[in-house]
Amino acid sequence: MRYISPGQCLSCGSICDLERMQKVANQSLGYLKRVQEEICLASCTGNEKQRLLDEALQFLRSLRSVLHAFNKDIAKAEDVIAEMFCLTLQPQSAIHHCKESIQILEKLYHSDHIVIANELVKLVSIELSVNNYACAKKNLARIDHIFSRHYGCNYVKMFPYLRTLQR
Repeated sequence: MRYISPGQCLSCGSICDLERMQKVANQSLGYLKRVQEEICLASCTGNEKQRLLDEALQFLRSLRSVLHAFNKDIAKAEDVIAEMFCLTLQPQSAIHHCKESIQILEKLYHSDHIVIANELVKLVSIELSVNNYACAKKNLARIDHIFSRHYGCNYVKMFPYLRTLQR
């Protein structure tokens, strides 16, 4: 039996600088939030938005290098990146990152959790914008199943925007 001391990886025993890793994670999350706010402003040009998006992707890679693969913060970052891709009119990339976020959340919650349904609503809206009706229909059925399980059969009254997506 191997003795593991604080600051060592439980798997391989290598030394981990946890303070540095936490600092990198916090900086990356802060930067992603700042970039999201800047991209949302109408004052950014197309080239500047693309540069900010490229930098955001670098910080996402940084975040992935210091956090566990199924960390909520990575799911949140993937969601932010998906939103940025939508704002820069790159819906295919947004779909990819939205699916990445959903995959992480499915590991953290059960597959019928309300959090998954809320993320699927975002995914469906992007899929509909690129005329990907088959995938949108499949995901709408899943949303319907989850929302009806949590809110009952009258959930559409609570979320009227779902009628628009279903049409």
